[in-house]
Amino acid sequence: MNNQHPLQWCVEGFYDANWISNHNEGKSISGYVFTHGGTAVSWKSSKQTVNTSLTMEAEFVALDKAAEEAEWLRSFLEGISLWPKPMTDVCIHCDSMVALTRAKSHL
Repeated sequence: MNNQHPLQWCVEGFYDANWISNHNEGKSISGYVFTHGGTAVSWKSSKQTVNTSLTMEAEFVALDKAAEEAEWLRSFLEGISLWPKPMTDVCIHCDSMVALTRAKSHL
């Protein structure tokens, strides 16, 4: 009998960015949330540290921050002895068709 339930151990991430709410300042707001079993386990929203001129650029900056957090979460979870090994991938979801299209064109 297999007592591991892959969905039970799955960590998912969601991120988004809003492109330049204040054009005088030139910085977007981005954020992410990571969930486990439908419960938020890590989240952050903050002003980006770089200026972006396109929505797609703001999305990629947000994705970079979410990916950094995903790597930290993965490392943290690998250190928990009860967590199933090998660790499953952390999936990060994107809602920007422009960013997805651009990313897929460079694979």
